[in-house]
Amino acid sequence: MSVNKNKFSALILISICTVVFSCIQNRESSSTLSIGLDNYTIPLNTKSAIIGQLYCDSLTKKKNFKLVKDTSALFTINQNGFVTLKEGVELTSDSTVFVYGITIGVDDVSKEVELVKDEFMRNKIVAHRGAWKTGNVSENSLSALRHAIELGCGWSEFDVWLSANGVPVLSHDPVIGGLEVEKTDVSDLQKIELKNNDRVPTLKEYLLEIKKQNGTRLFLEMKPSGVSTERGLALAEECVKVVHAAKAQAWVNYISFDINILTKVIELDPYAQTAYLGNDIKIEELHDLGISGIDFHKSMFQEDDTLIESAKELGMSTNAWTVNESEEMEFLIALGLDYITTNEPELLKSILEEMAISPE
Repeated sequence: MSVNKNKFSALILISICTVVFSCIQNRESSSTLSIGLDNYTIPLNTKSAIIGQLYCDSLTKKKNFKLVKDTSALFTINQNGFVTLKEGVELTSDSTVFVYGITIGVDDVSKEVELVKDEFMRNKIVAHRGAWKTGNVSENSLSALRHAIELGCGWSEFDVWLSANGVPVLSHDPVIGGLEVEKTDVSDLQKIELKNNDRVPTLKEYLLEIKKQNGTRLFLEMKPSGVSTERGLALAEECVKVVHAAKAQAWVNYISFDINILTKVIELDPYAQTAYLGNDIKIEELHDLGISGIDFHKSMFQEDDTLIESAKELGMSTNAWTVNESEEMEFLIALGLDYITTNEPELLKSILEEMAISPE
């Protein structure tokens, strides 16, 4: 009889512990609720324009969406979580102000975000590692980014690794200045001398630079780790964290050769724009994984001109890399690619102009 009592007491204790643990889990989930928008750009010349819908990973079915703070008094949010310009309000290109900070909320959780007036260029030009050749500056440097902006590129691509102390830093190769990026602290990496008095930038520094304007956007390439798969996932997590902390979502698309890195990005930010650089996964499978676009080597499009149509049917963007010859540029433009990544952005711009395809 005493044995049965002991068993009964133990079962009660286990049940109590389970309930307590469940409550703690729910409280922790609520406190770390992830929220954001599915779009951060404001359409121009459109009264009461819809900007984006608020999303969250709340465990509760009923959600209370709210606009916690709006110092500009231009925006509103409805019961379905859509952020819009107030009734009758429209933005034009006349104002020099292009960034508007607001605070969005779901239930008791809030987040500061920035909405950007959509004056981004819609050309096909992606400056590979920035525009660096004609300016005699280093690849992936702040100077290369500034030159891409000055040139009027729609996009500037750059490469990121995780330093030894967990800071996302820019470099195309795993070794820069004789130092292994993943095994070196950021303070030592930034002692490396680059052209034009540049130094190795951090992702945060790059984002702060791109946010000074609203014409050029970024393709952020996350490099597969040479240390471990887990470190690649950590890079994805840090990149998303830094982008959100900088409130730079409107400027950034994510790309990688590592599909696990991209799916991690989507897990952290369901509406992040992503594209796969590899050639080992079918377009339909990429779409099912939530990948937004394909970013394939130019030879894949040259050998199979149905790739673009297949991607577009699924609502996916298309990009080719790395295209440096005029004949190849003209061929891929004619195919209807959305973007072309090149080390020769000046050449691509001139060809687009000659073909009467406006780079603006």
